[in-house]
Amino acid sequence: MKKSLSVALSLSLIFFTGRSFAQTWELFDLFTAKVPDPSSMPRYFTEYNGKMYFAAYDNVNGEELWVSDGTQAGTQVLKDIRPGTGSSNPAQFIIFKNRLFFNARDGSRGEEIWVTDGTPEGTQLFKDINAGSSDSKPGDFNILNGKLYFGATDGINGYELWSSDGTPDGTSMFYSFIAGIAGGYNGLESITFGNKLLFVAKGIQGYEPWITDGTVPGTFQLMDIYAGSNPSDPALFYAVGDTMVYFVARSAAEGKELYVTKGTIAGTKLLKATRPGTSNGSPKNFIAYNGSVFFRADDGVNGTELWVTVGTTEGTRIFMDIEPGTGSSHNGYTDPHDEDMYVFNEKLYFSANQTPYGDELWVSDGTVSGTSMLKDIRSGTFGSTAVYFKAYHDNLYFRASDGTFDNQLWRTDGTDAGTMRMVCDSTSGYYPLNSTYEYIVFQDALWFRSTFAKTAGNELWKYSDGPSVGIKHTTAKTASLKVYPNPGKGMITIELNSIPTNKSFAIMDLQGRQVMTGSITGKSTSIDISRIPAGLYFLDFGSENQKIQIIK
Repeated sequence: MKKSLSVALSLSLIFFTGRSFAQTWELFDLFTAKVPDPSSMPRYFTEYNGKMYFAAYDNVNGEELWVSDGTQAGTQVLKDIRPGTGSSNPAQFIIFKNRLFFNARDGSRGEEIWVTDGTPEGTQLFKDINAGSSDSKPGDFNILNGKLYFGATDGINGYELWSSDGTPDGTSMFYSFIAGIAGGYNGLESITFGNKLLFVAKGIQGYEPWITDGTVPGTFQLMDIYAGSNPSDPALFYAVGDTMVYFVARSAAEGKELYVTKGTIAGTKLLKATRPGTSNGSPKNFIAYNGSVFFRADDGVNGTELWVTVGTTEGTRIFMDIEPGTGSSHNGYTDPHDEDMYVFNEKLYFSANQTPYGDELWVSDGTVSGTSMLKDIRSGTFGSTAVYFKAYHDNLYFRASDGTFDNQLWRTDGTDAGTMRMVCDSTSGYYPLNSTYEYIVFQDALWFRSTFAKTAGNELWKYSDGPSVGIKHTTAKTASLKVYPNPGKGMITIELNSIPTNKSFAIMDLQGRQVMTGSITGKSTSIDISRIPAGLYFLDFGSENQKIQIIK
């Protein structure tokens, strides 16, 4: 077992609107060998019993199961499931009966279902469903009415729907969809709502939507959407409360279109053909907001745009043609399953393309008049492609590119001025974090994976911006500098509590670029800011920063 070696980055204090808080960055460098690609690529973050579990790769153990208590010393490989440098590839974590279930392979048996109670000794094979070295490929886990449901194959019956009561003996095949024919469960699309499980399976009529209440009599096909043996390939299930699920499927008369089910045969129907005819409207990226469900779709006239539905055919319509004409406002960058729109502080945030700005960050209050571009992050026509949103404390974090720094960590408080690139470690020349991804809020901190430098690779990061973050060496302090007047126009004064020794300062724009530098030798120094364009900036003075506004 190898504990992580780490690089703890410097701290910087930032003071906003008179309120001080500590800002801390920590790099957990799990892959310590400095090879051409020294990346641990942590993923599948899951909180369980006060700790964070995830899969990560290192140069000793391969990709294995890791655990973190939020500290450097407490971040380590929980168990080398596949001994040596080979990888067990743990994935599909789910908490059931106060244990963490997942799939993995130990090298002697195939991909099987594993379980952990959070200890190395309690991390073990749960059941060898497909005995020997063959894979059972357990996955698509769901919890329904006190049981765990998943897809698996025992090598005899093909890939079918299984269930478990949390014990190996109570784990067995639940349903076979075509008698005498192996492999009817899809294992890719499923969702629970109310006391039912909606999934995709192949009966005599091809892959169609099925439902179960956890009993064999209560397991049946909801609708033969594509008549005959052709599959309708239902996908992108999105539940609204306990009563309704939206999904996408295709038929002989329509391409991929919007369907809805209430879990009954009578309550399953085509809701609306967003693009009439056999071409695909391809609804995707569903999110509930303000009593409606927003999504993206292509009607064949306006391109892929923002749509809205209230669950009725008449109430399903294009919400706004953001990119007028046949062009699309959707960049297509995210997976169709992703909620690439995000509700934060009672508003809807998303990325949209509009000429001449390109793909930028937008915000909506649920009305057309209240829907607009929040900030032109990347000037010009290319766009910043804001994706992967996560709320943390008073801000919404996301990934974007400004043309100078690609795929950086950004945040917004919902205003243009409060939308900025996050600058990590003021002692390293404002080196950017690249390709931030897979956010989770754990122990009052924002965790994610990101690339910092060639010597660190794509690693685990922890960011905190509050005084109660559980980091012993991080404390909020009282500001030792004052800046006035603020807002300032021609001259501003920097006033310190004590006389510094040749302290230098820098004024940075919101993208982390230096616009002015200088030195301070006394307790009070006046500087000329008349040549700096109007806007919001940071006065960087060692470990302290002050937000300043320059007016004209």
